[in-house]
Formats: sequence, structure tokens, C-alpha cells
Amino acid sequence: MTKMLRIVSSATAVLVLAGCASAPQIAKGEFGPRPAIAELVAPKETGMMFFRNGENCSQQMIPSEEVIKESNGKYIPLPPGEKIALIAIYSSVEGLATLNYCRSVAVFTPEENTHYALSLQVKSDKCLSQLQSREKDTYGEWEIVEDVDWRKFKTPMFSDGEFCEPSGVKPNYYLNQTGPINIYVPRP
Repeated sequence: MTKMLRIVSSATAVLVLAGCASAPQIAKGEFGPRPAIAELVAPKETGMMFFRNGENCSQQMIPSEEVIKESNGKYIPLPPGEKIALIAIYSSVEGLATLNYCRSVAVFTPEENTHYALSLQVKSDKCLSQLQSREKDTYGEWEIVEDVDWRKFKTPMFSDGEFCEPSGVKPNYYLNQTGPINIYVPRP
């Protein structure tokens, strides 16, 4: 049984990495001299995805090694004036078969020279999400971003597919949804 779990885990890691490797990388300076930036404020089991196309959460981009080093892995640059999507994904495994997860999707248009923080709080039965902003490189007060279109996460067939759909309201992100682990396969 243990050997089988290792094989499944290894195969999953390879497929997930293959999907991520196909996403375009954000080069240093790509979004101009005063890009917006985003960070994730969430439990350590949470990751963040960035999509250039905010309409349907497609065109995923990942930071280049140079961009990661510049920010010490703390934030990613965002293109000001473009409708983009940030997705926070929390997941943890309990025992052998229980996967707890929730996914928060924020679609908005970043402003130049602005620092954004997508927060995800994990409670006993749900995840609470919020997007805040302040002027970049300052220690001013964080303000809640009101102009956010909270979307419903959807699992695409391929890694370059659509990861969200309009919901009309801010969805409740419930925790303790047990289901299959999503594997995103790159297109051939």
C-alpha cells in the first residue's frame, strides 16, 4: 500500500510540474517600470496562481527565476491596467484518503505602483478570502479592494484551459470538500 501511494504521489508531481513548466514566465521588467505586485497571506498549505486573462482565468503565467530572486519569493509582479485573476488554493491531506481544500478566485484590474495582498483564512468549515491594497513600497494602511469580481473556480480539462467562471456573487468557499486530486495535463 505504501509503495502504491509513493508511485501515485510521484506520478502526480511529474504531471503537475509538466503543466506548470508549460506556462509562460514573467520576465523582469515585463510589466513596465512601475508594475503592481501581489502577495499571498495564507496558511503554508496555500499556493497562488496568476492568470493574464481575467475573463475566464486562462493564460497562466509564472514568475521567472530572476523575478523570484528579486522579490525573495514574497510577491509576483502584475500588469497595471489589465483585468487579471489571482487564485488562492488551499489543500491539506488527512489520513490516507481525505483531501481538504478550498479555492478563492479574485478578478480585478491592478493599478500602477500598487501592492496587493490576497488573504485566505482557513476556519473549521470554510475559507474566508479578501483582497487588500496599499501604495507600493510604503507602510500605509491596507484598504479593502471593493472592485473585485469573485468567481467560481472550475477545473479545466487541460492546464491551459479556463480555471474560473462568473458566479454573480462572492461564493462561499467551504472547507472539508473531499474529492479527487485535480491533475492538470499540458496539451500535446
